[in-house]
Amino acid sequence: MHNKYWATVEISIRQQLAQKGQLLGRLILYFVIVYLFSQVFQSVSAGNNRIWYLAITEWLTLSTPPIAYRIAEDIRSGQVVYFMLRPLHYLWLRFCECMGISLVRFIILGFCCLGFGYYLTGAFPSSSTTLTIGLVLGILSVILYSLLSILIGVFSFWLKEIQPLIYLNLTATFCFGGLIVPLGFYSDTLRTISFATPYPWMLWWPAEYMTGTAPNLMLAFLVFAGWTAVILGLIIILYQKCLENFVSEGG
Repeated sequence: MHNKYWATVEISIRQQLAQKGQLLGRLILYFVIVYLFSQVFQSVSAGNNRIWYLAITEWLTLSTPPIAYRIAEDIRSGQVVYFMLRPLHYLWLRFCECMGISLVRFIILGFCCLGFGYYLTGAFPSSSTTLTIGLVLGILSVILYSLLSILIGVFSFWLKEIQPLIYLNLTATFCFGGLIVPLGFYSDTLRTISFATPYPWMLWWPAEYMTGTAPNLMLAFLVFAGWTAVILGLIIILYQKCLENFVSEGG
């Protein structure tokens, strides 16, 4: 059974590599966003760390596919019911699919981040050891963001349209995750609100660490693990409710 999950990851990797136009479009979007904001930062003498911070947060954001749409379609069409009769768990299958896509994007955009960031600033943001640990944190952030996308998809059983949730998630990522500027520039109130959400641990934490200005690593990891457990728990509970409703309604 485990081989089938790995096979799902491999298939997703091959499919993503075959979609060269989509990858190219994502790379162009990445370069345009980072370049435009780098010009803004340079015009106000914000420093190279701010450019690197933006390059890292955009890399992580663009690495995660919108798996919520796929899950919403499966729920609306009733395809999710067929997995009740299979040895494969539906959520694990979609998660593995998401990881395969994310892995390709994460690696390609990661090289672009390092290369383009160096081109714009002329130096790397921190030591090789810090960057290596930062890569691990980046992978964890993609996993958490993927779980959040899966949670939104599961909500589609009760909502006819998940587009408002998608927009809300993107807005929260921008506002609370510190997508453009670090949370240190926020007011005390907004910073407190931000840290009460999972979004800083998906963007601000990895980016701050890789630029050499991170908080206590162990404390941040514990908070990250707590949010991962909460979101994963909600996914499992809501998915079970979804299946129970399908059964009670006769599929």
